[in-house]
Amino acid sequence: ARSFDYLPEPPGDWGGMRGDMAAASGGNVAAYCARVLAELLPWAERCFGLSRAPNDRALGGSSFGGIATLYMAMLHPEAFRCVMIESPSFWACHGRMLRDVRECAGKRWPERLCLAMGGCEYSGTRPNSGDAGAKCDRFLAEACKECAHAILAQGVDPARLDWHVEPGAAHNERDW
Repeated sequence: ARSFDYLPEPPGDWGGMRGDMAAASGGNVAAYCARVLAELLPWAERCFGLSRAPNDRALGGSSFGGIATLYMAMLHPEAFRCVMIESPSFWACHGRMLRDVRECAGKRWPERLCLAMGGCEYSGTRPNSGDAGAKCDRFLAEACKECAHAILAQGVDPARLDWHVEPGAAHNERDW
C-alpha cells in the first residue's frame, strides 16, 4: 500500500476526518527511499540514460508521494538537486512530518525545494464537508507554512525554497 511505503508511520484517521485510513499501514519510507536510490535510479540510468549526476536530477511527489519526497530530501539531500513537494498529506501520522523537519536542523537540504498546498485541499474534493472541511483546509495550509518556516529557520536561503498555498486549489491532479 502507498501508505506503507510513503509514510514514516501509520497515517491514523485524523480525528475521524479520514476514517478510510484508520487501519492503513505505514512506517517504511526510509527503506522506500533507499530502494529508489539503490534500485530504481541505477535501472533508469541503464535503461533510459538518466544522468548519474545529482545536479541533473529532480524528484517530485504529491499527496503521500509528497511526504515520501520530503523524506527523500531529509534523508538523502545529496541525491537530487531539486525536490517538488506537492499537497503533502500533513494530516497523517499525528504531526510526525513537521516534527521530523524541525529535527533536521543543521543538516543539508537539496539545492532547490518547491513546496505547495492548495487552499481547498480537503473541501475541494469533498464538497459537502462544510465547516469541518474548511477547518481541515486551514490546518493543511498552516502546516505547509509551518514546514516552509521550519526549513527556512534552519538557515536555508529563501531563494532556494519556493513555497505557497494556492487559493481555491484542491487535492487533485488538475491543481497540481
